[in-house]
Amino acid sequence: MRIFTVAALVALLVVPLGSARAVGQSLVTFRVATAPTMGAQAALYAQQSGIFKRYGLDVEVVAMASGQAATAAVVGGSMQAAYVNVISLAEAHTRGVPIEAFAPGGYYSTAKPYGLLFVRKESPIHTGGDLNGKTIGSGALKDINAICTLAWIDANGGDSKTVRALEVPNNTLMPALDEGRIDVATILPPYQAQALDSGKYRVIGRPYDGIAKSFEIAVWAGSTDFAAKNPDVVRRFAAAMRESSQIANATPAKAAEMVAKFTGVDVATVLRGPGPNEPPYLEPSDLQPVIEAAVRYGAITKSFDAAEVLDPAVRRPRSTR
Repeated sequence: MRIFTVAALVALLVVPLGSARAVGQSLVTFRVATAPTMGAQAALYAQQSGIFKRYGLDVEVVAMASGQAATAAVVGGSMQAAYVNVISLAEAHTRGVPIEAFAPGGYYSTAKPYGLLFVRKESPIHTGGDLNGKTIGSGALKDINAICTLAWIDANGGDSKTVRALEVPNNTLMPALDEGRIDVATILPPYQAQALDSGKYRVIGRPYDGIAKSFEIAVWAGSTDFAAKNPDVVRRFAAAMRESSQIANATPAKAAEMVAKFTGVDVATVLRGPGPNEPPYLEPSDLQPVIEAAVRYGAITKSFDAAEVLDPAVRRPRSTR
């Protein structure tokens, strides 16, 4: 997580001219959907600290089982944005579903691994080769956790073509391991700390390294049609999320309380996670490694330039590139 000086934090709290709503102006209703994970941190903080309202947005954060369900809600029009992994975003784009990234959702770095690959403590599995013919668990079939797990297996002596994937919600991956329904799972914060503390599981690797040492994991995405009709609303949402993620990372205890309540995991456990680590802006190179992995493992049928799914609001202003 980033560390800020007091002066920098105070500067972040100052709303830029033109970003706050005018006196008496009605708030714009903006509903966002997300699975109950650490990725919800920036949205929760912006909602509960009043940042969204200062940008003229009345935001409701709705918990959903998976990124695919959240994406479907955006496409159906019941949500204005959703926290979706980049694989789901790429899949929607190649199927002609008009959605695009409005704000960063979380950046992976091998120095602070966001996901860890767990097996039962007594499991004989240690390498990718040991997973041949086994079953992996993931929140959705061919989502980013499934893809990175398959990529890790191939990079560590295994053959992903022999592996079966089972759809298991993120908050029930540990019970699925206990019951033997799956052999391995990529577990994310805040559930990761619970898995480590339980003493029942063993870490065998950093699955996201199977894709790259660093890349964008997830984004807040909305419909291209909504963005075209409401460009100012999307800009305000992106700006509020930038401010919120920076302040939330600088005040982890307060942010952890919000995430804990949303996910049902205790505050101490949330604080032990690496956090979503959102960058303020995105560029195509942040997403391209995921798109290529999605092609390689059959989540999408063809590659494309990641710039096609980035709304201007999520990209760094050209004058500062």
